[in-house]
Amino acid sequence: MDPEVIDLFPSTVLKFKHEDQEIFSELEECVKAIEKDEQVTLHMGVSIPNDQSWLHFFGNYQLPKLNKFISDGIDTYVGNDGWELWSSWLNLYPKGANQDKHLHAGYDLSACYYHHTSPQQGVINFHSPLREAQLDCYGTYQQMAVPTESGTLIIFPSWLEHSTTPNESDFFKISIGMNIKVNRSGERPFLGQAYGKHTLIHKYNGI
Repeated sequence: MDPEVIDLFPSTVLKFKHEDQEIFSELEECVKAIEKDEQVTLHMGVSIPNDQSWLHFFGNYQLPKLNKFISDGIDTYVGNDGWELWSSWLNLYPKGANQDKHLHAGYDLSACYYHHTSPQQGVINFHSPLREAQLDCYGTYQQMAVPTESGTLIIFPSWLEHSTTPNESDFFKISIGMNIKVNRSGERPFLGQAYGKHTLIHKYNGI
């Protein structure tokens, strides 16, 4: 018997993966140049510098192939190209580093591109937005782990709380974080597509 599956209140997360060596090389050369020519600051936990210039990674460095891969993924999530990348930053996680549970207030979507990561370097955990999940009842879960792989892009709603487990290897875990705002008016309004396993929300009637 095959039932109809209805996903109520989904928190849609999309994961894209590439195996394009040109993209890997493009970012690898960029990271090497940063390590050589700039003062690299390692940020642990929620330690954030006051200088906001670090929030414009894609504005400061030319990475056309990676940029296209990420833009295509965001287009797929949103359903059109009516969005704007508001901030992006390079993450270098040394051994023992992780991110505590947090969200990205003030944005519509957030994303993380993983350049160099391995199972030893941890996973990203998404925490259930349903308060009843904390009761640990049947059919609920408090969090779900998503393995991270090199060459993957993960896109999710900015309000969805997430955290990472510690890097247990001796090598840097390298990723790029991003925040995105979606156009909700004009010729290409936000349609609210939710590309889950079973469902697709076709229209969003909010403001």
